[in-house]
Amino acid sequence: MDKKQFLLGMLQIIDVATKRGTWNGEELEAVAILRKDVVEQLKEFADQEITTDLEEDTETKGDD
Repeated sequence: MDKKQFLLGMLQIIDVATKRGTWNGEELEAVAILRKDVVEQLKEFADQEITTDLEEDTETKGDD
C-alpha cells in the first residue's frame, strides 16, 4: 500500500469513527490534530499531481 492510499484510509477511519461517536471529549483535540495532518499530507500529493500534469501538458504542447 502506498502512502497516499494509507492516508486516504486513515482519513476515512477518522471520519467514520467520529460520526459513530467513537471519541471521548478529551480525545477530540488529538483526533482533530491527526486529521489535520493527514489532510495536509494529502494536499501535498494533490499539488504534486497537478504539477506533474502541467509539466506533461507543457511537454506535449511543445511537441506540436
